[in-house]
Amino acid sequence: MARPVAKRRAGMLQRECSAVTAVTAQSSQTSLISFMPWGLKRYQQTRQLHFVTFSCYHRQVLLGDPQARDLFVQTLETVRRWYGFWLIGYAVMPEHVHLLLSKPQSKNLALVLQMLKQMVSRNLQPASTKSPF
Repeated sequence: MARPVAKRRAGMLQRECSAVTAVTAQSSQTSLISFMPWGLKRYQQTRQLHFVTFSCYHRQVLLGDPQARDLFVQTLETVRRWYGFWLIGYAVMPEHVHLLLSKPQSKNLALVLQMLKQMVSRNLQPASTKSPF
């Protein structure tokens, strides 16, 4: 009896998360857009580990060279010490990053990721585009 309900839910989720191929008028490139289902609950106070994936701006290859990856890892360690979270594992790919980490002791996870991304992006900018302020 639970099986038809599970199939129905899986079908609804599949329709909600289905990928749509969009062709832009400006170029002949095809981009894949996926939709997340609505109403997902986020649990951050459960003392569980969090698996986080994020990509570089427009999925550009900004972490492709060893210096950029080293800068990311050094900044990750700095932020880890500031906010007091356990880093279980990470993978730095040329255009995205995977992290497995605990909840930070002093702030929420969103703030920690914001700080990490800001620090890395500011340090990766060429000197000519950096703001003097």
